[in-house]
Amino acid sequence: MRVELLTNAQVNAILPNKNQSLRVVHVSTRKVLNMTYTGHRNDHYDITPSTPADAQILEEILGYQADGRWSRKVDLRRWRALEFVVNIGGRWVAMGWCPYMHAMRMGTANPGSKYPNSSNTRPATGWPYGGHGCAYASNSVGGAGDAPNAAMSAEDNAFARQVQKGARGGQARAAAHAAYRLGNHSAFLTFLGTLGGTSQPTQPAVPSTTLRQGSRGSEVIWLQQRLNAHGANPKLDEDGSFGAKTNTAVLAFQKRNGLAADGLVGPLTRAELTKQPSTATPEATPTAWKPKVNDVVDFVGNTRYVSTGSTAGKKANPSKAKVTGIANGRNPYHVIAISGTGGSNPVYGWVEAKDVKK
Repeated sequence: MRVELLTNAQVNAILPNKNQSLRVVHVSTRKVLNMTYTGHRNDHYDITPSTPADAQILEEILGYQADGRWSRKVDLRRWRALEFVVNIGGRWVAMGWCPYMHAMRMGTANPGSKYPNSSNTRPATGWPYGGHGCAYASNSVGGAGDAPNAAMSAEDNAFARQVQKGARGGQARAAAHAAYRLGNHSAFLTFLGTLGGTSQPTQPAVPSTTLRQGSRGSEVIWLQQRLNAHGANPKLDEDGSFGAKTNTAVLAFQKRNGLAADGLVGPLTRAELTKQPSTATPEATPTAWKPKVNDVVDFVGNTRYVSTGSTAGKKANPSKAKVTGIANGRNPYHVIAISGTGGSNPVYGWVEAKDVKK
């Protein structure tokens, strides 16, 4: 097995129909995700994360941080082009992928974008809800880029020009060549051999650090999936965002399993979440028995009342009795002693619910 460096014409010959998911590996981090091919051919290919779990992995690659901010300066080159290998038709193909293109633009014209805006925070929505990037093969010349966007600030447009300058300079083509060169190292080829190639459901990462409210990413998706498997009620959205609902579910899980209920998902909580959920069916809570009119019951008390709701009791002895009336509130049952029971003071009147047994 080797990573191949193909031309656009060669990619076109093996590329599947649109809206099909492809297995993708970011070469330098070896992060694996699924990307859906959504359109275009010949000079470039639009691909976007297939699921929210895949989107979270891509954000981690791009430099989106748990504190809700983008790493602009450090990760600028990542916004220009990423070295990816893509499994197309069972063949691993080296490609360069530019995340900042077209629908990645920030502003009212493209509300689905996740381009870093002027406040350097994450927009509320984005991929896979419309945002996409452009993948390039070995002979691509790089995209021309978008014109300035009136919906964006001057700062954002300046950042956009920096990013697109890299694409126009052929960085996408260079990224494809880098993916080919690095992808054919023996250790990386061994890693590819463990993946099985074709698109598979993305498995969120098991947390390696303590998660808490405000955390984001694929590790939080793992947490939400495990909480749901253990019966979180209501069921959580597996969106990678550790919000109030996830925090409530964590607290409930910790209490239920005898852990410190602090909302922090550290080693102890993580170990408990990793366990197989119990498949035992909880015992049904028995319905409280209530007598009906004409039922024969055991009167086990020693007081009867002249009227329902009364607090002025009179002496009565335990006996077998028949229910002749039912009311709400205090002293709800009117009972008459069965002949021959109750001694010299047989019950005849309204009695407390606790004194009536089946």
